[in-house]
Amino acid sequence: NAKWLVMVRDPVTSCESWILDEFEKNDYGLLVAKLCSMLLDISDPLFSNKEAVGLRLEDLKEKPRKALPALCKWLGVKEEENLYHMTAQGKKWWGDKSSAEQPAFGIINKSKLGKVFSERDKLVLNTLFHPFRLKFNYVNEDKNKFKKDLKIIKPLIDNMLDFEQKIVNETKLEKSKFLQSGAYLFLRSIMIRRWEELNKYGTYPVSLEHLNID
Repeated sequence: NAKWLVMVRDPVTSCESWILDEFEKNDYGLLVAKLCSMLLDISDPLFSNKEAVGLRLEDLKEKPRKALPALCKWLGVKEEENLYHMTAQGKKWWGDKSSAEQPAFGIINKSKLGKVFSERDKLVLNTLFHPFRLKFNYVNEDKNKFKKDLKIIKPLIDNMLDFEQKIVNETKLEKSKFLQSGAYLFLRSIMIRRWEELNKYGTYPVSLEHLNID
């Protein structure tokens, strides 16, 4: 009888935040593992035939007075004022000790964004994440633009992305060796597979439902 609650965030924003450490350390292998994980997790069959919803982090942070009542209703629990306090048994905590203290609710800190992906990279990834972004209201439906973007990104996928070029420049690795690396080829196999699904079906079998707070 368990209910599955998944916190979600705009995929490219979330991905960039998640892989920033690996990018700065030029740890391309782990970076690829994380990126591929996200590309596959957006249509994870784990949530099929389960009572599961995704709650947008942006909604919880920026619209708590709408998000929390909707969440309580779905969970079947009573809304309590304590939910709006950033404490657990009287103790306050936010992130690890190296993190700057932030309020529980308010605008999400975006100061670290833009350090990994270029606009061209974002076009590729936003297109591959499109069905998830559409389902969770990160983008409005525009089928013509989506089809056009699919055509644009195909040759971009077949070549190095800008963040990969930065890693090659930093590590001074021979481009030919980088292109033959297992991590590079694995990322291409996942991106191409996702692109082929979108090109054929126009979507993924996204099974996670969106907890609508409006």
